[in-house]
Amino acid sequence: MQQARQCLDSRHIVFLGDSLTRYQYLSLVYFLSKGHYMERYGGGSSPSLCLEKEWDSWQHFYREGPTILSNATDAEAHEGCDCVKSGWKQHKEREFRDFTLYGYNKETADDILDTGSITVSYAQVFATPTFETAGQLFLELYLEQLPLRYQKLPDSVVFNTGLWGLPAVALLSPVQQLAIFLGIAKIGTQFHQKRNPHTRLIWKTITVSAQNEAEPDMENLNEAGSKAFATDGNWDIMDARIITQAAKNQGLNLYWDQMHFLPFVYEELNDVLLNMLCSPENVFVERSLS
Repeated sequence: MQQARQCLDSRHIVFLGDSLTRYQYLSLVYFLSKGHYMERYGGGSSPSLCLEKEWDSWQHFYREGPTILSNATDAEAHEGCDCVKSGWKQHKEREFRDFTLYGYNKETADDILDTGSITVSYAQVFATPTFETAGQLFLELYLEQLPLRYQKLPDSVVFNTGLWGLPAVALLSPVQQLAIFLGIAKIGTQFHQKRNPHTRLIWKTITVSAQNEAEPDMENLNEAGSKAFATDGNWDIMDARIITQAAKNQGLNLYWDQMHFLPFVYEELNDVLLNMLCSPENVFVERSLS
């Protein structure tokens, strides 16, 4: 925990994506707040923030989540949730979450103890009629909403597009799929170049699902996405697919439904993300540019 706090100190990390990205965000901020990850399989004395099935309503989930996360170990914390959801298929919804940890001890370059702060945010890209429109939502959130909501622009953005409209986009040719992902990547690059050239952009790849019959389509999309974001040249790639595929190949039970993971999977994904964010060269580069 202390190493994670130290490397993320004074930084603002933003997650943009679907519900899987929400739970990765919640797993990470729980770790930063409590000093340990959640119960790996749920079923604890209180509902897990990574298992929506353990909550009796979205209202309860949105109300109690900030209370849990704001009760930090050896530090001060606050999570705000500007969240509206009245059902599974509602379209007039929003979810903006902001977690700040502050007042914890940190070491300075002169080995003097000081206090630090970390901000981690999440904005949900909600279900859309077609996969292609995820790019437009990303544009609205990234280029329009984030600068209005935050005085300090993010140091790193972790983005995934979700799989809404999968049947339709799976019928497109590889060239068409590649073009869709390239369009989304270039939207992020617009922000990167015009708003904050020091922001690190990370595309989180498509994860495996429990629906084996959908895997060939998802694999093709993942290949197109990885190629597109790599081609754009301004994105790093977090290969969440290879991580989840390896666990699935071992016969592990990863899911509580057909798509969403048990808490331990988000823990593994966050360990990889922290290693990406906290590698010495990345810490040095981002701090030297700030």
